[in-house]
Parts: sequence; C-alpha cells; structure tokens
Amino acid sequence: MMIDSIRATWDELKIPSEEQGLSASKVRNTNCYVFKTPKNELGFLMVGVSEPSNFPDLENVTYAYQPEKILERDGKQIILNRCLELYLDSSCDAELLTMLFDRMRDYQPDGKYTTNLMLQVLKLTMSLVKRNKKKPSKKEVIGAWGELWILLGLIQSSSNSNQIIRRINGWESEGGDRDIIDFRIHDIGTGIAFEVKTSISARKHHIHGMNQVTLPESFSEGYIVSILAKETSPSMGLSCKQLVSQITNSFTGDDSEIQKQKIAFEQKLESRGSECRDERFSFACDNTSVRFVDISEVPKPGLTPEITDVEWVADLEVSSHSKKHSAFKSSFFE
Repeated sequence: MMIDSIRATWDELKIPSEEQGLSASKVRNTNCYVFKTPKNELGFLMVGVSEPSNFPDLENVTYAYQPEKILERDGKQIILNRCLELYLDSSCDAELLTMLFDRMRDYQPDGKYTTNLMLQVLKLTMSLVKRNKKKPSKKEVIGAWGELWILLGLIQSSSNSNQIIRRINGWESEGGDRDIIDFRIHDIGTGIAFEVKTSISARKHHIHGMNQVTLPESFSEGYIVSILAKETSPSMGLSCKQLVSQITNSFTGDDSEIQKQKIAFEQKLESRGSECRDERFSFACDNTSVRFVDISEVPKPGLTPEITDVEWVADLEVSSHSKKHSAFKSSFFE
C-alpha cells in the first residue's frame, strides 16, 4: 500500500479563490486531510482520533477537536467523525510542517495515524531546537536511574505486548505533572503502587508527604522500593541512557506492537525529564540492592490537627527485608 506524503499532497493543492474559501485533499491511504486557504495557509485534519489531553502550548500552531465535521467535496457532503484540526499561523513555513508530519510514516507505516503519534512528532521536533538547559544534578540522575531499573524489571517480567504497554503507562501515570507515586500497576491482583527511592550511600530516603506512604484508592498493595545502588565505572554498570536502550530492546511483539511500546515509552521519558538520558554516571544493582517495604511499615512522624502534612527522612535499613516481588521474574534480582 502506497501512502502519499503529506508534503506532496499539500504541494498539489491549488490556492483557492476568496469565493472558494478552502481547497482540500485527502492524503491517500491515511486518515488525514490537508487544507489550503486563499492566503496559502495550512490546515491539517486527522480523522477517527482522540482529543489531545496535553497539547503543547505553541505560539504558531492551534488546534480544535470536533466530534463530527461535514466536509464538502465536488458538491457532496462527507461526514467525518472524531476530528482533530490543526492550523498554522500564516507567518510560518507550511511546507516545513508538512514534512515534519510526514515523519509519522516511519512510526506508523499503515497510515493510521493517532493523536499521540502526532503529538510525539511535534514534541520531538521541539526538543531539537530547545535551548541548552542546566544538566540534571547527580541526585536527580540517581532517582531516574532507580525508576528506569524498576521499569526494566517490570518490562522483562511482562508476558505480552499489552502488559508491557500497561506497565509503561503505569509509570508517572497520574495527572499532567510528576506523580507523587512512581508506579501504579493495575495488571497484578487488584493493583500495586510502587514509590521508588534510590540512594548510593544509605537507605535513608526523603518522603515527600503522607501521600507517598498512603495506599492509593482501589489498590491492594503499596510499597516503598528502596534501592541501594553502587556507583561504578562505565564498564561495570549502566547509565540512565543505557537503561533506556535496554528497556527498548526488551519490547516484544510484532512491528506494530513494538512501535506502540516505543511511542508510549518516549512520551514517558519526555515527561520524566532529561535525567533519563544522562550518560555521565553509571550504577549497578545486585541481589542485595532492592527491598520492598510495605508502606504501612515506613516510619512516620506524628501529626496534630494543626499540622496536616509533613516531609521527613525515613531510615529503611531496619524495615522489611523482602528483596523480590511477584511483579518481577525471580531471575531479575539475581
């Protein structure tokens, strides 16, 4: 099946007169249309897609979502459902944006593009031209390393592609900002919540409020995952960037399933931050490194009616000594 390029379809569109209003064409073998205005402005339409929940705040690109849209072509009306429209400001290069959107073909060769895929292309493009930011601190990298290491264990312990997707989506899963609990895994029993705390010195971990040691509603189990990692040379350990590669290489299924896993993972990495791609520091874990401490066993300060929440440092060295959990294959900790 030959998929037309969005750029080529745009180039073939004639500029309409003011009386005509718009010219439009379907991008062959895809769920997309392109529009051209009398001022040579670009409109882009995706059909049969979900409404974006986190569209980036862009100065020159706006969007509108319509459950139903009527398109007139050759005197006939075509009813389109679940439509996402994008509009590019007239001061911008329409040809460039169409070429960027053509990148979706590499991710989804069957032409059935999704809202998430389009947003991922936009965000990847934005990341190419972002100004240099201050590099994340070593402490931030250590925190991300522990989460990636636990995610690797969850992925390698998954039995199929759907379970991998669910476990990726369970990472930083609540709200638009960082979740106060790192993992919410729904496919085990009636749900397990993991808050990962990683250190290279001692099992003394900063607890960011009572919500981190409170079992989320509808979950049956909750744990602080205490990781005491060892800083190593690059030849003896893994950096965050190498963990990302190992996770990606652990994806399974057919080409389409693996591509969906990659897209879901890329979205989580973008949300989690640049520390996930750091390669300055390397760490290692062995079979004594990880302990799952039930949140009910985590030491907690007392509260009074006048004090509704606190942050504190908990010493988990003397707490539960469980090193494994049923969510992980036993070999993962060996």
